[in-house]
Amino acid sequence: MSKANEDFQVAQLEELMSNYGEIVEVFFDMGEPTLAQSKRFRDTVKKYQPDALINGRVMNNQGDFLTMPDNHVPDSPITEYPWETPRTFYHTWGYKSWVKGLPLYEQIAVQVRKLSDIASMGGNFLLNIGPKGDGSILPYEKDVLVGVGKWLEKITKRFLKQT
Repeated sequence: MSKANEDFQVAQLEELMSNYGEIVEVFFDMGEPTLAQSKRFRDTVKKYQPDALINGRVMNNQGDFLTMPDNHVPDSPITEYPWETPRTFYHTWGYKSWVKGLPLYEQIAVQVRKLSDIASMGGNFLLNIGPKGDGSILPYEKDVLVGVGKWLEKITKRFLKQT
């Protein structure tokens, strides 16, 4: 990564970290920065957002947790360190007008299954939805997220009754 590109990215991080309120997580997804570059990116985030978590794709062991390869679920539970798996919504990243989802009830079931698989292995489920260029979320994707939320609410109530 060139110095000019690094400086540009740091300027972008400074803008994002200082102009949009509290940031919970910063998800890096890049090539192979040097250790010094990874530290600079981490230091920039922590300067403005000390409580923000940084994913492992900042590289060089500078992240707060491991980020698995896209759509990966490990073969056995991982409990020694925190991790997450980014998953796609339709087998593609980002908004594409021509992509159509499964029927709503099937898509909810697919996402619940993905969430269950990852959580049962000790990980965090990072579901990539594809907002449009104006930041709006497609009604279909919102409906799927609401459906997953209703399932979680039902499971949580059932669990709380048992304890």
